[in-house]
Amino acid sequence: MLRQNKKVFEAANILKWYENGYTGKNVNIAVLDDQYAPHSHTRVILPIAHHNPIIKGYEFHKPNSCSVVREACPDANIYGFNWFGGARETTRWLIENREKIDIVNCSFSSPKNSREELWNVLEKLDIPFICSSGNNGSSKFISYPSCLDWTISIGAYNLLKDEIPEYSNEGEGLEALGFTYIYIPNSVENPFPFEGTSAAASLVTGMLGLYIGWRKVSGKTRLTIEEAKQFIVNNCSDTIIKNSDSKSAGVFILPDFDRL
Repeated sequence: MLRQNKKVFEAANILKWYENGYTGKNVNIAVLDDQYAPHSHTRVILPIAHHNPIIKGYEFHKPNSCSVVREACPDANIYGFNWFGGARETTRWLIENREKIDIVNCSFSSPKNSREELWNVLEKLDIPFICSSGNNGSSKFISYPSCLDWTISIGAYNLLKDEIPEYSNEGEGLEALGFTYIYIPNSVENPFPFEGTSAAASLVTGMLGLYIGWRKVSGKTRLTIEEAKQFIVNNCSDTIIKNSDSKSAGVFILPDFDRL
């Protein structure tokens, strides 16, 4: 964990899970995003070879999303996919590996009903999909595919400013807010803050990965979409938001072990 994230990780209860030995070991997370390959130091597996190399000095979306997942869930196996350049191949891979992948992160927005037939197929896999609500600043709607009734929609909360940022979409179907403004290493491993609902959804993905790791050690059954959704909703806190009138969702925080 980067030292700049200590305050946020304490508030999210992530550090307590680390102290108890849960760091995402044997957890498999898929990240669907843009065409750029993640940084080598993020240790992401690329099952399908249709990625462009990242350009040093520039920061791209999938490398950032993968880095947040890695920061929160340091020992997970992360698989990166170019959704926009290979959605059908990605869907086929997820179908073939449905028993392997525990959770999927989608920190992006698409045009309404884009690739609807593929999302219908993915729903049937019953793998939790954590999606960012979007950064349009709407209080009435959330972006696609976050708005699908089976995906898990995450907005943003900035702990350091104690606010729900104006850009964070809210509305019917929003499950929770996730902490945003997460520090990650750039292409030359210098830390910088990644913000937006993308950072929030990626952090929630990593946090859920810690819980899935606990379930595996504890001999629990595979986590379904509905179980993941209920776990997140049941572990949201409204009290952490001191300076907001929003009542649409609370901030997702990992529970203490006596509440599992």
